[in-house]
Amino acid sequence: MDESPGTAPHQFFVCFDRGAEPVRWDPYDPADLPRADCSYLGAVVRTLAGSWTGRALTVYVTQDPRWLPSYGDDVVAFLLNDAWFRRPAYLGAVLAVARQSSGTPWFPVTTLWPVRPLAAAALANHLRILLTRAKFHRQTEAAAATQGLPSPRAGTLIDIPLGYHKQPELPITPFGERGTDVYFGGSVVHDTSRGARWKRLGKRYLGNPKSLYRNAMVVALERWRDSHPERSVRLTLTGDFHSVDADAATSYGEHMMDCRVALAPRGTSLESYRVFEGWRYGCVVVADAGGPQPFYQGAPLVLVRSWDDLDGVLDGLFSDPERMQRLHEASVEWWRAVCSGEAVGRRLAQRLTVLAHSG
Repeated sequence: MDESPGTAPHQFFVCFDRGAEPVRWDPYDPADLPRADCSYLGAVVRTLAGSWTGRALTVYVTQDPRWLPSYGDDVVAFLLNDAWFRRPAYLGAVLAVARQSSGTPWFPVTTLWPVRPLAAAALANHLRILLTRAKFHRQTEAAAATQGLPSPRAGTLIDIPLGYHKQPELPITPFGERGTDVYFGGSVVHDTSRGARWKRLGKRYLGNPKSLYRNAMVVALERWRDSHPERSVRLTLTGDFHSVDADAATSYGEHMMDCRVALAPRGTSLESYRVFEGWRYGCVVVADAGGPQPFYQGAPLVLVRSWDDLDGVLDGLFSDPERMQRLHEASVEWWRAVCSGEAVGRRLAQRLTVLAHSG
């Protein structure tokens, strides 16, 4: 067991292979990173453990919405990378599930008008996700009834921010000292080696939302760069998401910290790590979507309906340095007060306390 300061001992595990023995994780050891996103989650669970006054918790970090190694009112699961809005099958058998992608289906409907082929393709993909979600829920509800699992209580599915992925800890560079005006670094391609053959072929030849939206963003950014030679634009394209190594991640972090405006186009899912990474570094974040979760409401996020509108958005920002400075300061504060691991851990401890006492 790992001893968290001032509380009963808690147990922390990662479990990404169904049926396999869970791997013990020490969130107090910065070198113990079973996954890159465990750096952010480490801050969340350390703060949760330090704020928690109830019985010892068993914490699982997983990508599986169907299975956990154990269940009980002392179990908290962190569900990662589920862009299908699925309600975990085990939700009624644990104290709570904190998930990094929204558990409530949503789509940026404002992007559908005026009609654009890109948004129509994204909507078609979204409808496919909803059908898959409905099938999953039918199957898991039938299985839960067979196994006699309890029904979920209200408030046990908790949305938390994506946080950051492979982003180093860096001191905030003053806004006026940053050398790059606009930055995007990352992949515009989707890994087409996974999934059933028909799905791989569809992704390769028809495209998917990630490649479609990001290529549209690249075209718009290059157009703006060519018409504004006085501005510093850094555009760094990489391989797919899984190919980024430690050196590339460090370079990405340094480039983002040196930029004023960070572009955060959607990827395979509607939400992007880049939104939160940009706030963490005090950038002015321009994105094509912001979710319905509380940590997006009132956030310093500049939204575009379409990347075709990027020219006007950037022109408006750079014509108003005072607004840019305000957005920079608001990003730093929003990350600190709302989205940082410490802020999320404190709120999560409060939510879990209410759930534990209401059970």
